[in-house]
Amino acid sequence: MYRITQTASNCRGGQFVGDTDRVVEELEPTLDAFIRNIAQHGLTSQVELIKDYSFNVVWNKPISLLFIDGMHDYMNVARDFNHFNTWVNPGGYVAFHDYADYFPGVMSFVNEVLAAGGYVETGRAKSMIVLQKV
Repeated sequence: MYRITQTASNCRGGQFVGDTDRVVEELEPTLDAFIRNIAQHGLTSQVELIKDYSFNVVWNKPISLLFIDGMHDYMNVARDFNHFNTWVNPGGYVAFHDYADYFPGVMSFVNEVLAAGGYVETGRAKSMIVLQKV
């Protein structure tokens, strides 16, 4: 399992939640909590942390589950998806966070992916939508 993370940090080390046009919320840094949780559950050897922007990562491994939860605007969601889509296995899943009215760019992009026919919706939970590659 891999986690690619490069959050938009402020001078106090926090991160912003939103899209390129607006900040919805400012959060405390999550990287330390993530590392601590992985260690507490004995998963350190099974999770590789990659600290970089997703679009900078050179990828060449098959993906069974791709979770997209970066910037919540059309351009960034599309860039993340298109950067890794080639590597999603047939039958693999892509989960998009913040598929909701308050982030119309996410909804618009996901709707386009579904309309193109390469993916089908397999589930939703709150603002999460999961697609399966056909």
